Amino acid sequence: VLHIFEFVLGYLVLILSCISVTPNTSISNMFIHYSLGLLAGSIVRVLGYIIPTINSFILSMGRINTVSTGGILYTRFAGLDIDPNYYAIQVLLAISLNILVIFYVKRRRTLNIIITISLVVFGLLSFSKMYILTILILNILIVFMLIRKNIFNAFIYLTSILVLSIIILNQFGNYFYNAYLTRFVGQGNSLGDLTTGRTEIWNGYLQDILEHLKILFFGNGLANGFFNGELSHNMYILALYQIGIIGIIIYLILLVYTYKTLKISTSINNKIKISLNIIPLLMLIIPNFALDSFAMDYFPIQLFLVMMSLQAGKIDKKFEVLLNEN
Repeated sequence: VLHIFEFVLGYLVLILSCISVTPNTSISNMFIHYSLGLLAGSIVRVLGYIIPTINSFILSMGRINTVSTGGILYTRFAGLDIDPNYYAIQVLLAISLNILVIFYVKRRRTLNIIITISLVVFGLLSFSKMYILTILILNILIVFMLIRKNIFNAFIYLTSILVLSIIILNQFGNYFYNAYLTRFVGQGNSLGDLTTGRTEIWNGYLQDILEHLKILFFGNGLANGFFNGELSHNMYILALYQIGIIGIIIYLILLVYTYKTLKISTSINNKIKISLNIIPLLMLIIPNFALDSFAMDYFPIQLFLVMMSLQAGKIDKKFEVLLNEN
């Protein structure tokens, strides 16, 4: 009962947040506060490497994730999260939100650029395969969408990315190359090796789901644990396993209702278009093919930020009005 209550409470917070939004809400502040919180947590973790008391406290909450290559042990950075992969998806979301502000808001761009660059570097330190692949997809999407709108902005963005990449590679090239090389090609050539054993887990979940019609349609329950005691490493498979097809339909209906509530609150009724504003949504959809954000307490907060990004940028002038400081 407690497990279900926690799940429902999280989405109640999501709905109440959408109701509380007004046309004068400073969306840029929401995006910046989320990013600054993540950045502050990352800095605290870095201080933990220097100050033993902080380090001991952080270690008491989780475990150290490492990568070994060539006899060198690399510690995977996770900020104040318990897992570097889930830390990486939060970084990806924060980066995408900051990119919206950088391109749409004329004021305070320098701060957003500094935050974005810092988060990119911290994300690289997670040594997450999902992160490096998604960050590549992110940049391709941004360039494609900028070319459609303003080729000069696309050129500026590509130049900035090139300069930043050269600086990082020049200073830390060998460090990142060796670690990521091991992550991608040093663990074997089979699909299971490349996905760090995820395909075997997916197959186990899917077989159990298909063998039990009750689980397929109604799910195994939110509080009944995971198949064989381990996460599915795929949000969509986990959702199917926990709440079934019927539960997913109800869940999606509730999300659509919540988004409509947000549209009413902001007084914007434009349809979603293919633009930079869908990138935060993609940063939530793509990485979760290998992660289980559905099971995380902060997932409704991520959904809220994505909904805000979708709602904020249909018309540039309206977006600027919403993002301007009061």
